[in-house]
Amino acid sequence: MYHDLQIAQDMFTRPSLTQTTIDTYLKQKKIAPILGGHDLDPPYTLNLKQSPASNEPNLQAEIALAPDMGSHRFYSDAVFAYTNTMQFDEIVLFITTLRQSGFDGDIVLSVNLDKIANANTTSTDEQDRQNLIKFLKYHSQPLGGVVVYNGVIRSEETDGTLGHDMDVEEDLAYLRGLYRIKGTEEILEDERIARTIGVARFELFWVWSQKYSPTSRILLIDAHDTFFQEWGAIGIGSQRTCSHGNRTSADISSVLHIYEENKKGMTHRLDKIENRTMIVEAYKDHIVLKFLYNENVITPASTHGHQRAIETYLRAMVKQFDNTQCYKYRCEWAFQNYISYLGVLLSTPEIDEVKIHMQGTGAVNSIGQDIPLNTSKIYNPKTHIVTNLPMGHGHQPSWSVHQYKEDEELYQIINNTKKALVRAIDYNRPLPLVQSFDSLHKTSISANRKPLIGQHRQDKNAIFSIVDATNLNKLALFILSARNTGFEGDIVLHTPKLDGSDVGAGVADFLRKQAAHNNVVIYEGDMKIEGSQWILHDFYEDRSTGKHIPDPRPPRPRDLVSIEMFAAWTNYYDPSSIIILLDGEQSYFQKNPLEWYWNKCHDLEINFNIEHESVKRFKRLDEQDKFVADAVRGMFTTADLNAFSDKSLLIPNAISGHQETVRNFLTDMLNTFEAFKCYQYGCDWAAINYLWYKDRLSGISSISYQMAADKYGDGIIHALPSFAVVKEIKLFDEKYTVFKNLDESVSPIVIGYDYDELKTHFEEVAEKLLANA
Repeated sequence: MYHDLQIAQDMFTRPSLTQTTIDTYLKQKKIAPILGGHDLDPPYTLNLKQSPASNEPNLQAEIALAPDMGSHRFYSDAVFAYTNTMQFDEIVLFITTLRQSGFDGDIVLSVNLDKIANANTTSTDEQDRQNLIKFLKYHSQPLGGVVVYNGVIRSEETDGTLGHDMDVEEDLAYLRGLYRIKGTEEILEDERIARTIGVARFELFWVWSQKYSPTSRILLIDAHDTFFQEWGAIGIGSQRTCSHGNRTSADISSVLHIYEENKKGMTHRLDKIENRTMIVEAYKDHIVLKFLYNENVITPASTHGHQRAIETYLRAMVKQFDNTQCYKYRCEWAFQNYISYLGVLLSTPEIDEVKIHMQGTGAVNSIGQDIPLNTSKIYNPKTHIVTNLPMGHGHQPSWSVHQYKEDEELYQIINNTKKALVRAIDYNRPLPLVQSFDSLHKTSISANRKPLIGQHRQDKNAIFSIVDATNLNKLALFILSARNTGFEGDIVLHTPKLDGSDVGAGVADFLRKQAAHNNVVIYEGDMKIEGSQWILHDFYEDRSTGKHIPDPRPPRPRDLVSIEMFAAWTNYYDPSSIIILLDGEQSYFQKNPLEWYWNKCHDLEINFNIEHESVKRFKRLDEQDKFVADAVRGMFTTADLNAFSDKSLLIPNAISGHQETVRNFLTDMLNTFEAFKCYQYGCDWAAINYLWYKDRLSGISSISYQMAADKYGDGIIHALPSFAVVKEIKLFDEKYTVFKNLDESVSPIVIGYDYDELKTHFEEVAEKLLANA
């Protein structure tokens, strides 16, 4: 039986991963690990050296391999696996349960789809092959997120692709088509000796790792006996959006997660299973053996972390193969434990932290030694849920369950699950996996929408706003106060034509200067007025022809049009960017709003803000804002209005959160407009409150997600009521001329600051800001 105290003791009494004293005297044996990553060249370096053209000066290599189905999404998270050895129903289980668990990143697979021509092939094998092709084609559509590589892992003996009939312990493989001479079509052959698929996969995974951003989280998993559970407590989607602050993605902490083997059966130490881990074969020196034998086994079957950490780890695994030439079954176990315990990983500049997890305490739970599960504390026989060890929060469901085939009862249950999932496949059902803005229509956002001035920086935070551009002082107070508080992200604006008559005096020159020198990104003319309403101009294109088509929605208020424009702009930022939606010309910055996010590395989140009850409250809407009241009545029933009568309304133009959550919210808003055919003034207010109070926000399919509606006077955005109310509840410091939150801290952003009583003050502030701009 596990207890929190026992777990904590085990976790905090294990040896350090950094073994500098051991490393020192190992050098005398000339087998010491090379620290600092100086020898971890890209794997193609060896291929290039062995190439017939290796004597040519300045010869370089590059990755040639491209997917056969699907495409990588650079800023997404990803799961890597080879499924060559798996049957059709096992691959269906792996992909479907992974999606059902809430993971919405890329699923990158090595497969064998080639027709197998041997005496043992049956009609069932051929039918499964055809079914697998159809299944993978369906899931590799643009919204499916599955990326397929066929026939890369080849048999040394036959040169054919290796499939589910291979002997993973004996059959040796090579990798085809990974690299070419840079700038040419000349493919570099695999110059490494043939090795088992368990060893070869790490080089293939390294190639795939190049397709992702430094902030992407990547899981490498042994797929053949793995399934995923919905609502898993921990997954690589959890804690994946560490805020940038004012940093770039390259500055984000890079963490590698590795896993100890299960301690049940007392075979978890290296001296108990020397043949299994192949340490004797790979590292013959007695000092290495003596040192490592005292440690817990680290498994190579499940490793995850940031892309920078994973990419470095994969280079280290390939280098260990090159150094040892250990090609046999389970040699990868020797490599994994050597680079973990002898400080290779932690010494590299790309890996900031190596987290070593006891079995049952991370994203992947390897249950092989806990059998039979029905006698274990980590399994609920009624729900068939496998849980992690209790760490002060009770038993939480494991995200990824590995080695399920070891338990007879669970194996039978999962076999039945496989059959049910195969029966439930419906290729006519639209893919719901990755909700995106352009899935709302038969048309899509034009791919060639570019800003007039300025450039988006994908790894930065951003503020989005639609501005009239008639008042120079208000723009200066918005843009320059943000910069003065330390906000260094993009400020993205849509304006009228800067050369037109609608732009105020001095505004065009000011904005052009800010775009040139202050990371302001300007769009103009995408919105056109029709009567008193607005439409989007040349914003959509037909999917099949690529030609612009008219706005598919009727003319509508500018605030509704801005929702579509903001959704398009989110595409230019990565998931860990913080996006703030504001009414810019009513906003003033008193403090950097992103200080609240700095050094935070937790769940995805989105934060809404609630109006003061004196401004908009359900039971007083008719007297406070008749247009909003009418829109709200169009979405809420009388019973709803009675139930929410004492509630204040959420504000549609005061929102902050991670790119993915903001984008998802904007999609929900657009769906709500369409569902209710609501295109008049106040529909944005009605829609956000319908989504919140009726609990219709669809959320996102990442593992962890938080939504919050900050009460009035809380959070980073403070929408001010009348000046009389502000003074009455003491939210204005007259001595320092600053607005405060209810907790008396300075409000980072205030909306609606332009009171008549403070007009002179803010005009003076604007003049000073412009003078120093």
